[in-house]
Order: sequence, then structure tokens, then C-alpha cells
Amino acid sequence: LKCLKRAGCVSRGCTRSARRMMAPAMVGAIATGLVDVYATAFATVHPIFYIFVPYWTLILAALCLSPLTVLLPQLLQGKLSWPSRKDIANEWTINGKKYDLAPFYDSHPGGVWALRAAKGSDCTGLFESCHLFIDREVLLKMLNRYEIKDGSQKAEEPPMVFYDKFYEDLKAAARDYFKGKGKGAHKM
Repeated sequence: LKCLKRAGCVSRGCTRSARRMMAPAMVGAIATGLVDVYATAFATVHPIFYIFVPYWTLILAALCLSPLTVLLPQLLQGKLSWPSRKDIANEWTINGKKYDLAPFYDSHPGGVWALRAAKGSDCTGLFESCHLFIDREVLLKMLNRYEIKDGSQKAEEPPMVFYDKFYEDLKAAARDYFKGKGKGAHKM
């Protein structure tokens, strides 16, 4: 502060000059801090691990900075928020149709986690890959109970078609292969 007063920056409020004068001091402080970190690291680490200290520093810097790249812009805009379970709508999109599977949480054989993970999104791929060994007609009949039948919402066109003849043949071949091998034989 004394050097800034001598230069006349503080009394005149000339912030540009103050920044110019403080920038080298800040860079010097950061460099001194890094030197201290390296000195401490080298003093406490066995010499055989010296080659890893810069690598560890990069990893630590990436871990510290990665949350900031998401949170800092939101914080600066004043929109820092974290979605809660209540903020996400109780709807799952499967093959272009919307379903409310919240009442099915407790009785879902795959567990609540699978349903909560896909909540509020198009989970056609997840649905088709996890229900490989279950008859499609049974699945569709069960899903019809949970379909959201709102006249204002029409079914979306799914981005990919997961159900075709090849897929059905592949499922039949997998069922034939695992037939008679006991429950859970298809799980690794």
C-alpha cells in the first residue's frame, strides 16, 4: 500500500496503475507458493518418487479446478443450483412414450436405483438392454399401466429404433443359449 501511495495511485484512485503494479507481486506470491509446495513435497517424499511429484501436482490441480469450471460460471451468473429429486419430473420416456414409474419403485426387480438413474430422460436404450430375457409383450402390457395418457402430449419419435427383427432374433438366440442353465446364469 505504501508503494501505491508513493506512486500516487491510491490518492487519485487510478486502479489501472495499481493493477499493473500489483500483478508482478501476485505472480511472485503464486510462484513462491508453488515453490513451497514442491519443497514440502520433495522433503517428505522418498527420492525414488521424485519423478512423480509433478504428475501428482497436475492431477491435484485438475481435481481442484474441475468443479470450478462448472460452479464458477453459475455462481457468477447468480444461478447456482443443484437439482433435487423433486425438481425432476416423474416421467420416463421409453420408445417415444412417456411413463410415470414412481409407483413401481418398490416392486421393480432391478431395484429403485435403475429407475431413479433414468428419471426424467429417454431411457429406451437402458430399458431394452436390461430387459433382454423378458417377453416383450409382457413388458409392454405392464408398461401400459404406467403410461401418461395426456391429450396435450403426443408421443415423441425415438432417436433410435431398438426393436427390429434382428434384435428379436438375437434375443431368441440368447434365451435358447441360457435355457436350462438356472436362474441368473446370464449374469456375469
